[in-house]
Amino acid sequence: MINEKGGKLMFAKFQQKYLSVIQRSVQDAYVGGSAAEMSYYTLLALIPLLILLANVIPIIPMDTGQVIQLITDFLPDQVVPFIIPVLKQYLGNVNMGVISLSSIAIIWSGSTGFTSLQRVLKRVYGIDHKNNMIFTRLISFFLAFALVLVVAVFSLLYMFGEAFFQLLEAHISLPEQLVQIISGLLSVQDLWLVLALFLFNSYLYQVVPMPGWHIKYSLIGASVSTLMMYLISTLFSYYVDYFVGQSLTSSTIGVFVVLMIYIYLFCISIVSGALINVLYYRFDHLSDYLREQPAYINRRSSTWEAAEEKEIAYGNLKRMDAPIRFEDNYFSEVGDE
Repeated sequence: MINEKGGKLMFAKFQQKYLSVIQRSVQDAYVGGSAAEMSYYTLLALIPLLILLANVIPIIPMDTGQVIQLITDFLPDQVVPFIIPVLKQYLGNVNMGVISLSSIAIIWSGSTGFTSLQRVLKRVYGIDHKNNMIFTRLISFFLAFALVLVVAVFSLLYMFGEAFFQLLEAHISLPEQLVQIISGLLSVQDLWLVLALFLFNSYLYQVVPMPGWHIKYSLIGASVSTLMMYLISTLFSYYVDYFVGQSLTSSTIGVFVVLMIYIYLFCISIVSGALINVLYYRFDHLSDYLREQPAYINRRSSTWEAAEEKEIAYGNLKRMDAPIRFEDNYFSEVGDE
């Protein structure tokens, strides 16, 4: 009997502390809706980005076919029919005006998308995002520029690292042992991909929402998100082949739907990593977090017998016996008892 009571007491404490924190964090994160919001702005910036790439690729001192093949190897098979034809349509017709317009479109859509990303991450982290609009836009622009620069550098290393190294080796004499080590590292492209994704996610979680936390609270979520992204990239083709079917991927609309699913899954991995970071931080500061939460009255209402005080207050429901108001970070009763 004592053991049974002790077990129930331990479970009640666990439920009151940890399960309540998990439930609150998951509700605030709103993983599905947040990922959908991020996916929308990503798709908005996709077409201008493709047009810009198509006009920049011919300028690169490399064979166009080789560049297309590298991009094809990077993308899932079901997404290639949507991306590659757009690139090939503009290849060979370099237009500086189109480059300028595409750059402007990317800056606008990218800035809007980055603001959405920042808003989503701040919502997951529980940070008030009501800041000065101009200041927020400026910070978003510089952070987005730095993020694009990092992604561009690692993308070049991933796709053209071996070619750049061969060009460098032709002009600079390097020790044979160093050449073998660098060649071995560059040949393992998955290693560069995982490293780039990990740094990308670490940057997102530590800088974009600006939580002011120690960097260790960003690394665990970055690791989880990187693993999810790598698995998505690896297993997505199998998912489409076995669960979606060729009938969907054989049409233009079907390919676009597959692309939307692909981007949506990536966004889910980003939001999930942020949620892991938040749970890690809140469990590590559990007493402080619980102390900051508003205290709710659990007494039932005579007019809403099935609803607790928190539900009545959130739903703006009218009470006959005691109206509820939010004051000084807790709910209190006012009126006649």
